[in-house]
Amino acid sequence: MRYIPFTVAVVVSLQAQLALATPLERGANGLSEISITMKNASETPIACGATLAHWYSQPIGTVQPGADLRAILWQNQSTGAVYLLNQLEDRMPVERLWCGVAGKSWQTRSEITFERRAGVRVEAIMMTCISKPHELLCRQD
Repeated sequence: MRYIPFTVAVVVSLQAQLALATPLERGANGLSEISITMKNASETPIACGATLAHWYSQPIGTVQPGADLRAILWQNQSTGAVYLLNQLEDRMPVERLWCGVAGKSWQTRSEITFERRAGVRVEAIMMTCISKPHELLCRQD
């Protein structure tokens, strides 16, 4: 019985913290579309992904030699933030975008850079990727 006041205090504290939490934003409403096209000019499949946090990445897709990978990112122009939407349309902030040789894409990655500043629209990203002995090189078309 002496644990009941402690349990009540913990529950009340958690409810207060949840009430102050930032609500999860979903969907593309109010966001601008960023079209991505990655052309694979190498002789091996390549895989592209997005780093969403310092420790988490999300695959965007794999593309065979001679083919193109097409994907969409979303930008909040007022803040400059760029998002990848998951299956539930959760807005997942993108820290990095990269492609590398499939099976070792992180080790052989070529980073795709783009500016993220408030008020600056990110234009379509179109790149061609070629493989080198220990890396993939992606250059803007």
